[in-house]
Amino acid sequence: FLASPHTLGTPPPDETTPQLQFAWEENVDLAPKQQIGRTGTGVAFTIPITGGSFSGPDIEGSIVPGGADYQLKDRNGDFHVDAIYMIKTSDGAFIKVVNEGIAHYDPNGLVYFYTQPKFTAGDGKYSYLNDNVFVGRGLFQGTKLIIRFYQIVQ
Repeated sequence: FLASPHTLGTPPPDETTPQLQFAWEENVDLAPKQQIGRTGTGVAFTIPITGGSFSGPDIEGSIVPGGADYQLKDRNGDFHVDAIYMIKTSDGAFIKVVNEGIAHYDPNGLVYFYTQPKFTAGDGKYSYLNDNVFVGRGLFQGTKLIIRFYQIVQ
């Protein structure tokens, strides 16, 4: 463990504070949820992913139908999300997305969430997705999901 002059809760110097860089926005089409039922830790259900699109400064394409968001609503009313799906770039590359996080209701009844996505891309133009850290911020709107991904950069 490295010694540090900073105590827990003290922010690091500004020159080391990570920044977020917008990567892309997804507009995901969803099917109605499929109830799994009550478990020992909450109520489980699945939301099928039926398609959609995404675009950003250096990437765009479509959401491949067939993925799903596996959710658990816990006893506190929070949703634990675990989405697994594929995206296809406009130049034909397939990228696997595993997007885990937690969702909450806001005071207006909207469901918003934060995630830590992991991407699996082949060698080439999009391989940087394999080796960098991203965060997601999303909002459920009926049968649509809007999520923005940001890369953490120094």
